[in-house]
Amino acid sequence: MRFTAAFSSGAGGQSVNRTESKAIAHWNLEASQLFTQEEKARILSKIRSQLSTNGDFIVSSQVHRSQQMNKKECVQKLAEVLQKSLFIPKRRIKTKPSKSAKMKRVDSKKIRGKVKALRQNKSGWD
Repeated sequence: MRFTAAFSSGAGGQSVNRTESKAIAHWNLEASQLFTQEEKARILSKIRSQLSTNGDFIVSSQVHRSQQMNKKECVQKLAEVLQKSLFIPKRRIKTKPSKSAKMKRVDSKKIRGKVKALRQNKSGWD
């Protein structure tokens, strides 16, 4: 991971124009040795749209006034993105409604139909 610095945007007076407190972190997934090929493939499928043309994942922070704090913020953001992309959701086990649940549903539909039938004017007089 390599860091670059830039001027922060926004309010702050003249000190904003003099100090490079914004931190920008560049992390290359392919060059990283932290993950296996399967993990890299999973991460790549999740963050492919956020990669630059040379394969870097770029994270920036300008929340804090100091560059060091912004660097820590960049590392935290990157860790969160990687943690979310490596998460494997549990497989859903398909279930069927029980026989009694099906019967209750049908019975409630029949009752509702009877109520609606009683509301109809069947005498032919309007």
